[in-house]
Amino acid sequence: MTTYNPNQDAHYQILREMLIEARQARGMFQKDVAERIEKKQSHISKYEGGERKLDWIEVLQLIEIFELSEVDFLMEFQRRVFEFNESTQTKVLQNVAKNAAKKARVRAEIVRLMRENSLSFSDLAEPPIRTRRHKSNR
Repeated sequence: MTTYNPNQDAHYQILREMLIEARQARGMFQKDVAERIEKKQSHISKYEGGERKLDWIEVLQLIEIFELSEVDFLMEFQRRVFEFNESTQTKVLQNVAKNAAKKARVRAEIVRLMRENSLSFSDLAEPPIRTRRHKSNR
């Protein structure tokens, strides 16, 4: 069973953005690239739009068409992925800190209310006293 990894989707997005940037930097249209790889323009549109994922062989073919260095392309990809992961990790840590602060405020409010009402935590652990409701005769 595979588990969903949201970073993987973001990493594919980074790859797509890099390929789109490379195509545009070469002044090429989708149809130009499609002709070079002997596919339809919709093939290019689908991978650029995220409807289709590319395999490594296709990526290498595109890198060659765009006259890029494989090593430079991969290094730039790794840099962008690292940057994305760092920003994602920072956001996660910020959310954890917000949740911890919220829990601390709630706990502080509970303690304040307990003091006002002369209650202890053991008082809160006891079930409330139930009273019976009497049915009224109608």
